[in-house]
Amino acid sequence: MFIAAWMFDMKWGTREETVRLMKEFENTEQKGWRSRSTRVLVGSIGAPESRVVVEHSFESLADLEASWEALHKNADNFTHWVSQAKNVILDGSPRWEVYRVVVER
Repeated sequence: MFIAAWMFDMKWGTREETVRLMKEFENTEQKGWRSRSTRVLVGSIGAPESRVVVEHSFESLADLEASWEALHKNADNFTHWVSQAKNVILDGSPRWEVYRVVVER
């Protein structure tokens, strides 16, 4: 299993709007998205309070790649969301990190 974590920093004073946008996006049907689960985290202790981490779990890298491809094919929802999110995401901060799960309980 793999965890694909999309991270970004939100602009000062936009926490409520950022959380609203993340909930809105996660509640929107994502055709072809193959993650088993998704969770949205915000920095608390030892991480910047401005940090947002969106973790998606995938059975395989193939599922992750297929999901990214589906996101591009069905870009209408994503493009609309990005047009709103650019007002809360700190420029230059977004990045993806992918982890392989080696132990899970």
